[in-house]
Amino acid sequence: MPTYRYPTLIVHDAAGTFTALPIDAPDGLAGFGATPAAALAQVREFLGWVFRRTGILPEPDFREAQLATLKVMIRPSTASAPGSTRVRNRCSSACRAFTAGSPASNSSPPCHC
Repeated sequence: MPTYRYPTLIVHDAAGTFTALPIDAPDGLAGFGATPAAALAQVREFLGWVFRRTGILPEPDFREAQLATLKVMIRPSTASAPGSTRVRNRCSSACRAFTAGSPASNSSPPCHC
């Protein structure tokens, strides 16, 4: 079986569990577990099962991932009641947003804050 490396994001949720989200895996694959290792093991197990069942596994397209920090300006808005018009705050502030991209491509994916 060939070895593929799928860049994976690990998310720690409020309930204390972990989710492993491969960036370039098929069918919105995610693994869940009490530890990051358990979540990654679910992903690895599923990809192995797909390979044994079909004999093929899609090669990841997202290689040499890099995490970049962007400085973006935000302006909060508020609504007094559901369905009412939003009122924009006069003040804006800077925040840091993160995006993942490949050094081979000069473009970054869109960042939504």
